[in-house]
Amino acid sequence: LVAGRYLRRVRPRPRTLVTAPFHIERAAWLVSRALPGWTITGWPSEPCPEDDPRAPNESRFRSDNERLIAGVADGDLPGMVERLATRWPEYARYAARVR
Repeated sequence: LVAGRYLRRVRPRPRTLVTAPFHIERAAWLVSRALPGWTITGWPSEPCPEDDPRAPNESRFRSDNERLIAGVADGDLPGMVERLATRWPEYARYAARVR
């Protein structure tokens, strides 16, 4: 969603992705799919109390994300955001901005 909203018109360049330690691998994978040709480096934030109960589910979250964007070409930001909006309707207002 961030790639679609803020980076789709920016020339590729190295970026650092800061997120929860348990989430770095999946987040970097998603951003790399959204922005092919960019160099994405993950950097762990400080852990939050809600990370501990979520961390054991990370492999399931990754599988869910893989299914969500299956068949969408790398770099197809409108297609990816549309999938998000289909699954989570609260994102629909952003999907229109990415087309």
